[in-house]
Amino acid sequence: MKLLIAGAGFIVQDWLQITKDLSKVELTGIAGTENDLTTMKELAKQYNIQNIYTDYATALRETNADTVYVAVPNFLHYSFVEQALLANKNVICEKPFTVKYDEFKKLKQLALEKDLILAEAITNQYSTYDRFTLPGLLYFAANFSC
Repeated sequence: MKLLIAGAGFIVQDWLQITKDLSKVELTGIAGTENDLTTMKELAKQYNIQNIYTDYATALRETNADTVYVAVPNFLHYSFVEQALLANKNVICEKPFTVKYDEFKKLKQLALEKDLILAEAITNQYSTYDRFTLPGLLYFAANFSC
């Protein structure tokens, strides 16, 4: 899995700690704001993230990532996920997917139409291995090439 990270907050920093145990994950980039630049540079050095972007649209256009991990403030989830899906990227999105159920339904439909994976970054012992769960996406990434 070639992964672009959208966001540079504390949840990204926590999440990055598990990536060193995921041998088939390549961190192709991280996108944040100008205010995040120092943090992103530190994370890039620590976790071998290949590129740093301060513009999300540019990151989506320039990266060779096949998957985007969206970890921005909740009210931005819909926009960031939609842009990633429209750029033909699979998506892992922090919970909640969206602040409105109708927005989630639109994202799910878009993912299905484009045959992309859309997973919420939540683990649950009762999750099934399908394209809308994090265990399903990790199973997919571990066993198949994107």
